[in-house]
Amino acid sequence: MARRLALLSLILDHPLNRRHRVRALARWFAWQGWKVIVRRPITIKFWRELRVRVYPDWPYSWTAIYLGLTEYDDMMFTLRYLRPGDTFVDVGANIGFYSFLAASVNGAAPVLAYEPHPTASERLRENIAINSFDNVRVRQVAVGDIPDEGRLSTDLMDQNRLESTHESFQNAVVVPIVTLDADLTEQGVDLATIRLVKIDTEGFEAKVIAGAQSLLDADPGPVWLVELTWLGRRYGSDAAAMHRFFTDRGYRALRYLAAENRLFPYDGPDPEHENVIFARQPDQLALRLESALAG
Repeated sequence: MARRLALLSLILDHPLNRRHRVRALARWFAWQGWKVIVRRPITIKFWRELRVRVYPDWPYSWTAIYLGLTEYDDMMFTLRYLRPGDTFVDVGANIGFYSFLAASVNGAAPVLAYEPHPTASERLRENIAINSFDNVRVRQVAVGDIPDEGRLSTDLMDQNRLESTHESFQNAVVVPIVTLDADLTEQGVDLATIRLVKIDTEGFEAKVIAGAQSLLDADPGPVWLVELTWLGRRYGSDAAAMHRFFTDRGYRALRYLAAENRLFPYDGPDPEHENVIFARQPDQLALRLESALAG
């Protein structure tokens, strides 16, 4: 009951629902009945003309019904920051929300969507077809610090992850692990065109960054949108270490408030906030965001 009440609170307080709370509640009730009685997927619009197929067995997809833009501030940042010609890299793409938002504004520039989970990657491809995107490229591999392979959980829903030395998953699949630098080069991506890299890998973020030194050390390099949580401790890192990793290399840690179209410093770590923006030129970043609304 407590979990359900927390979900309802999240739904009603979401920026896209605050003025339409009755409608939001109606969507929630309707989906509860549909997934129990009908038990079939449905395809809905989650942002303007972008569509996604929602499956009863995949809770992350339900957020398209409940919230539209699940991570509102960070998704609006993606929409406002990217321009035609900007390559977007999505590490931990799941079923594709961020990838599709990027593809809708970057003028058919490449979108690299890394998703190793077999079901998530299959549904990611399905959603690409639904939206008729030609520029979203699925890489069904994990990303880490060295070329390798690892065991990926298959039954943890939205928390599927690579097995750490402290875990042993009963249900897992072996997946290849690539480094971001090497794979992007192999895919023929011009690293100079990469403007935004989003990383959400259930604690494996430090390993991903360690295999992306060329991107990390580029000047000014891409902007990074990284999930920072305590989950990194599974793999020998944590949010504070990741924060220092970027700031020691000249990046500024930022948050974005979409309602005000404003960046502000992130001093973290903050257990209440997950995604952090890292950029070397915050003033230029702010100007680009201002021009997005001005245009």
